[in-house]
Amino acid sequence: MSAVQIDVFRLSKERGTASGKFTAAELPLLAGHDGQFTEGQVEWSATGTEGRKHLAGAILRIEGKLIGSCCRCGDPLTVDVHLKTSFLFTKTDSEADSMPISEDGEDEVVVGSSHFDVANWVQEELLLKLPLYPAHDVCKAPELPTDEEEELEDARPNPFAVLSSLKKH
Repeated sequence: MSAVQIDVFRLSKERGTASGKFTAAELPLLAGHDGQFTEGQVEWSATGTEGRKHLAGAILRIEGKLIGSCCRCGDPLTVDVHLKTSFLFTKTDSEADSMPISEDGEDEVVVGSSHFDVANWVQEELLLKLPLYPAHDVCKAPELPTDEEEELEDARPNPFAVLSSLKKH
């Protein structure tokens, strides 16, 4: 995985922007997803925000196309990605855990870092937002066996025929 790191606290304080691109190959957990997204590319940008409650904040945008496989027919499937998520960053796990859910609003609360791994961040957001079972709206009908294939199948000996000779009378 690519080692792109940013200081999310500095990004927030300076209201800066960081951006880049990742291919599906640079995000290996996507290949383990049910859609097995192994091709495509996403562009990301993180823009620092004021946050709330004296916490650093950022908005992560992810745009692109990922190519995986349909869970019904197995054929290639392209998923357009358009994500925008707002984050608040705490300095410790205990600080994040102590924040009541009712107070985090629309923001995702995560533990930030001065060496925040962007590839993991993007990959986790994609895994949370991609369809659980990616499928075409309409899959093409499966191909039925031809007459020749059916004849070959009928001509094969039954592997269980030998068992009939072992049967006691």
